[in-house]
Amino acid sequence: MRAGPAKTVAVIGTGRMGSAIAEAIQQAGFELLVYARTPAKARQLVERGAVLAASPAAAASASDVVVTSLVDDRSVGAVVDGTNGILAGMRPGAVHVGATTVSPRFADELAARHLAAGSRYVAGPVVGRRDLAAAHRLTTLAAGDLADIEYCRPVLDSFGPIRVIGERHGMANTVKLIVNFITVSWLELMSEMYAFGEKNGIDGQVVHDTLVWVFDRPGLRNYAAAMRDRSWDDAGFELSTGFKDVQLMIDAATDSKAPLPYAELIRSRMLTLLANGLDKKDWAVIAEVARAAAGLDSLV
Repeated sequence: MRAGPAKTVAVIGTGRMGSAIAEAIQQAGFELLVYARTPAKARQLVERGAVLAASPAAAASASDVVVTSLVDDRSVGAVVDGTNGILAGMRPGAVHVGATTVSPRFADELAARHLAAGSRYVAGPVVGRRDLAAAHRLTTLAAGDLADIEYCRPVLDSFGPIRVIGERHGMANTVKLIVNFITVSWLELMSEMYAFGEKNGIDGQVVHDTLVWVFDRPGLRNYAAAMRDRSWDDAGFELSTGFKDVQLMIDAATDSKAPLPYAELIRSRMLTLLANGLDKKDWAVIAEVARAAAGLDSLV
């Protein structure tokens, strides 16, 4: 049983993101403990009143909430296990919040290990750069027992908004991977567009303005909703016409010798749909190829 709201917070890992999270927690008025393999990284936090713990276990033993902000599954596992690890030190009912981007499988494993040890786990990978923590805009994708999330909410609120994803812990990390995949896909797409524009004599500022304009259009949100609902019959833009335009993209890329690998992939997927007689569907029906490849369903 918990005697009251969380008052003491430990942050394990004081690198770029961890230190920003710790600063926000400290500014919110929580008693702060920190642990860093390289104590010098925590010096500024300690100078402002944080307590430097000798081990992850020592930090956990004095805290209501423990936040880990590290690199990957391995680095988190290294501070969780062993006689000096978080599990060895956590109080009954205390909550470990995993702010690191780890695998969904590892998040579920961590939750099970905490439950067996009498402590609790909330998967809480964060979205955003370190400067957003100081501005209280670092988003936490939270998954786990809803009571545990609410117990941690004042801590998480100190550095930004919370999006509750679900009760299975790995779900938060799955959504974080979706966010990162969308981002890196945009990076690839934008890089292709800048190169394609430059090879065709288009100024980089014009390409930039076009990208910003396209990303701000409501059409992208509408297509996302169509994919969610699998609604392809009210075609705002037919697949057959979209296929023609993609072929024009590839032809123009060939003429200017500016490869567009995304366009080649999309053409192949569209061709699969055309072969299945879906030429009159909205071109967002391309989502059906991914579903079929994942074994979710047959093509419409």
